[in-house]
Amino acid sequence: MNVATAPRESLRSALRADLAAATLSRTFTLLWVPILVFFEWGAGNDFINVVSISSAYGASSGIEAVALAVTAGLVVPLVMQSLTGAVAAHGFPTLHGTATHLYHRLLKRRPDLSGISYRRLALVDRWVISVALGTTAAVLIEQTTTGVVGVRSHRRTILESASHMAITTAIVSGIVATLLELARTIESLEPVVEPVHDVLVNPLVWVTLFVGIGCFRILTGRTVEEASP
Repeated sequence: MNVATAPRESLRSALRADLAAATLSRTFTLLWVPILVFFEWGAGNDFINVVSISSAYGASSGIEAVALAVTAGLVVPLVMQSLTGAVAAHGFPTLHGTATHLYHRLLKRRPDLSGISYRRLALVDRWVISVALGTTAAVLIEQTTTGVVGVRSHRRTILESASHMAITTAIVSGIVATLLELARTIESLEPVVEPVHDVLVNPLVWVTLFVGIGCFRILTGRTVEEASP
């Protein structure tokens, strides 16, 4: 099937087929792996990272606030990505049809990745994949192209991909927090900076933003689907 013209129902069909073939002990994996994939390939990662970092940053001020933001930006993604990567490495062999469909969906975004394992990609490409799609994509590419499965076999891929995300998030968090703290020391900027600071450290702002983005994607996706011949 051409991935460019694959119907939306094909993923649901793959999930149903994998569910029908799964044993009771594998049902939990069948349910969680697709959720993790959509969580990572959507805005789930960004939401948790941003809320964690903003909450840590808002707990203090000055250099301590910057340090907390950097720590949260490093630790939270590293732990979260390592866990999701391990679950994906364990689950993808069980979800053969679903994994195949997701791999072709990934190739629709990046056709240049076809047939190339994650470990053989250039560092820049590995970094971009890890930051944009998370460890589930890294594991999916590696398992699909090499045929090697299992958490232990791909622990290096998982740790590297998780590290890429964590380092990137920590650097961005540190830069933003440092600039904001420096701006807060300039008296003439205080009327502007303080409201911005209050917005950034308010978790409800980020919840509203990401929920709004999610609703927008769902609505626009349905509109495009309905308009398609």
